Amino acid sequence: SDHIITAANQFKELFLEKSEIIDSSKFSVINNGFDPSDFDKVIKRATNEFIITYTGTMSDHYEPQVFFRNIKKVTEQFPRQKIKVKIIGTISKKLQKDIVKEIGNKVEFTPYIPHKEAIEHMTTSNLLLLITGGNEASIPGKVFEYLAADCPIICIGKGDASSIVEDCKAGKGFDRSEGKEIFLFLKETIHNHISNNTLSSNKNEINNFSRKEQSKTIANLLK
Repeated sequence: SDHIITAANQFKELFLEKSEIIDSSKFSVINNGFDPSDFDKVIKRATNEFIITYTGTMSDHYEPQVFFRNIKKVTEQFPRQKIKVKIIGTISKKLQKDIVKEIGNKVEFTPYIPHKEAIEHMTTSNLLLLITGGNEASIPGKVFEYLAADCPIICIGKGDASSIVEDCKAGKGFDRSEGKEIFLFLKETIHNHISNNTLSSNKNEINNFSRKEQSKTIANLLK
C-alpha cells in the first residue's frame, strides 16, 4: 500500500511492531467523528438534578463497579443534591443487579432509543460516562458524540479514548484501580454543577473530529 489509515494510535503501533522495515510515515490516524448537524437544534436544559448518562452496551467484562461504588460515596457527601444515573442501551442482568445494590433508585435503565433521543439525553446531562470494555485500543464511536455534547466526561479505563478526551480538555480518564481519584473527580464535578461553573473544553480540538474536518484530512491525503 502507498498509505495506510488506521482509526486509533494503538492500532498504528500494532502494525509497526510487525516489522522493523515498515515505514511509520506511511500511516495516518483518522478517528471516527461526529456529525455537527446532529447537535444543531438540540437545546441544553438547565436542571437542579445532577444527571450522569451512559449510552450503549455494558456487558460483564466492562467492570464498571468501581465507578458505582464511588457514586454511592459521593451521594453520601451531597445528601441535598439530587443525583441520577441514566443507563441507556443494553446492560447485562448481573450488572443491573450490582448497580442497584450500590445506588438503589438513583439509577434509571432505559432500553434502546432512537439516535436523536440519545443525543438529547447526552446534551441534557451533567456528566457523561465512558467505559472501555477491556480493549484500551478501541475507541467507541460515541466518544466523539460525547465530545460534541459539550458535557464533562469521565472515562473508566485508560487508553486511546481517554487520551482523546483529555487532549480536548473535556474530562479525565482513570484506571479501575484509581478509586480515590474517581471519587475526587466526581466530587469536583458536582461542586462545579452546584456553583454553575461550566466546562472549558478545547472547542477547536473537538471540531477536528467533525465529519467536515475529517473529510478535509482524507482529501489532503489523496492529493
